[in-house]
Amino acid sequence: MDTTPTRDRLASAIRGTVDRYVATGLAPDARAINEGQCEDLACDVAESLGGETVRFEGTWADNLTVGGNGAEWDIALLRDLSPGSEPTHGLTWEEANDAIPAHYWLMLDGRHHDAECPDGVDNLFEMPVIRRSMERIAVEKSVAESDHGSRPDTGLAMMRERASRADVEATLALLGNTPDVPADEGDEFTGAPRPGMGF
Repeated sequence: MDTTPTRDRLASAIRGTVDRYVATGLAPDARAINEGQCEDLACDVAESLGGETVRFEGTWADNLTVGGNGAEWDIALLRDLSPGSEPTHGLTWEEANDAIPAHYWLMLDGRHHDAECPDGVDNLFEMPVIRRSMERIAVEKSVAESDHGSRPDTGLAMMRERASRADVEATLALLGNTPDVPADEGDEFTGAPRPGMGF
């Protein structure tokens, strides 16, 4: 049987391996695989397809960074290996450096494949494991930009608009703070921040 890697064979092998991991209790789902067993999955899939070749290989994200330092994407290398890779969510390359994951995936002809994207993507920043980091960075950037030059409680004001009182209390509890504010009618949090809460 021919096992030469093609996009369809690779996608099928990834789906089958994810299904096996889930069925045998190795992981509950593809996301969990990406968050702890990404290298195991990639190696199992590569082996099932006859091993790595020049056009089919596994890589750690660090291998795509300047000098393998894991701190700065190697833009020239990425553009050479994966011309479709550009930061998403309106972020710059510098901002995207905060999205370098400890992640291992398979590349076939410049496309990026892992447990969550068996069909692969041309832009590595669209891989779910990296996209989640990009989304987090974009939200943090947006909050920082909206807080720039505004009142210190702007972050809490945004929480008031978007969250229920229970959500805010749970968040503050995780941060070691408890809200010292009166509850209003309904479920919306409309109290004032307690001094020194860090918002």
